[in-house]
Amino acid sequence: MSIELRLTDKHVDLVAERIDVALRTGRLPDSSLVARRLGAVERIFVASPEYLRSRHAPTTLGDLDDHDLILLGGTLEPQSIALQASGGAVDCALRPRMVVDNAEAALRASRSDVGIALLPLGVAADDLLSGRLVRVLGDCRQDSGAFHVVFPSNRHMPAAQRAFIDHAVAERRLCWRVTPKQQQCRLGPLSGEASSRLDQLG
Repeated sequence: MSIELRLTDKHVDLVAERIDVALRTGRLPDSSLVARRLGAVERIFVASPEYLRSRHAPTTLGDLDDHDLILLGGTLEPQSIALQASGGAVDCALRPRMVVDNAEAALRASRSDVGIALLPLGVAADDLLSGRLVRVLGDCRQDSGAFHVVFPSNRHMPAAQRAFIDHAVAERRLCWRVTPKQQQCRLGPLSGEASSRLDQLG
């Protein structure tokens, strides 16, 4: 099997660009593509300990108005984002300082003390566990849809393409299993070094 890999968060027309398979997060628009669900995507607020020392950690969603926010996608105009909090669902208007179209770029910006980022849990988990980042507003999250493998409808699918899709679907439980440490990240507060750093912010 030979692979040509493209890494981009931009929407790509698979048919026009003759791409066999794509991995996509979020809610899928209606299209002629076939989609197989691999898992759920949950985003959380994170920031570096140094940023929070200089600006103080927010304790309510309203406090985010006084912070520099890093968001995935959209524009620098205020964005209405549906969040899940301890009291239930809430629509929150967030005004970003920085918008990027790539989760890795947002992660690097938050590591560099640029601001508070809204990142997928899976992207931020290692940094949370190491203490490079800490979770902010631990009872808030964004359920941003699911993670899918998508591909054009094709009766005569090449064997290599079908094998890749079947493998991705078969391995989804392993890839999306929440480990005990990731569960700590999901629920906030962390243990060990990360917890100590968070305590120091108080």
